[in-house]
Amino acid sequence: MTGLLLGVIPGLLLGGWGLSMMLSGPDCGGEAMRDGDICLQRHTTRYDYDESKRNDLIGGIILVSVGGLLTVVGGWFGASAAHQKYKDSLPRLARPAGS
Repeated sequence: MTGLLLGVIPGLLLGGWGLSMMLSGPDCGGEAMRDGDICLQRHTTRYDYDESKRNDLIGGIILVSVGGLLTVVGGWFGASAAHQKYKDSLPRLARPAGS
């Protein structure tokens, strides 16, 4: 259960967030940007459409990668714990006397 809570669920959320970043168009302060637009943030930072699109793609790839890794590791720990719990629940065979 711990693997599910600490790995799989956050991993899937990060992966979904990364996919939405990659598939949605760039935005500037919540407004969608079009080709040729320039975004000015905090009166000093400027982003054009292509730069914003490239940053969203790179950020999305990173989030999907980290999310996938968390999902795999959390799933492995969850499966390992479930397997150990199953092994512990099996009845033990009694050894014959004198062996």
